[in-house]
Amino acid sequence: MNLQENILRIQEVMGLKKRRIHLNFKDLYDRGVIFITECHNLTTGERCEGSNLITLYNINFPVKGQEYIPEALKHPKPEDIEFWQRTQDQLTQDKYEQILKSIVIKEKSNLY
Repeated sequence: MNLQENILRIQEVMGLKKRRIHLNFKDLYDRGVIFITECHNLTTGERCEGSNLITLYNINFPVKGQEYIPEALKHPKPEDIEFWQRTQDQLTQDKYEQILKSIVIKEKSNLY
C-alpha cells in the first residue's frame, strides 16, 4: 500500500474522508512534521512578508519551483505557529493533505 492509499485508508477508518480534522500545529512543529519559516518565495529565494508552512512531505518530495526550501528552513519562525493554528481551515486541500502525508512519513520513520 502506498502513502496516498494509507492516508485515504486512515481517513476512511476515522470517517474523515470529506471533512478535516483540527490539527495541533505546535505538536506537529515540535515533532518535525511541519516547519514554519520566515517567508521566502520558494522559486526565487526572495524574502517576503509573513511566513511559510513547509511540510515534511515538501522536503521529501520537492516539486519544481520550490528550490529554495533549504534556504527557507534556515530561517525558522516558530512565533507564527499560533497564526497557522488559527488559520488552518484556510489551507488548500493540497497543503492539508501534505500535512497528513507528513504525519505518516514521520510515523513510519519512527518505526525504523
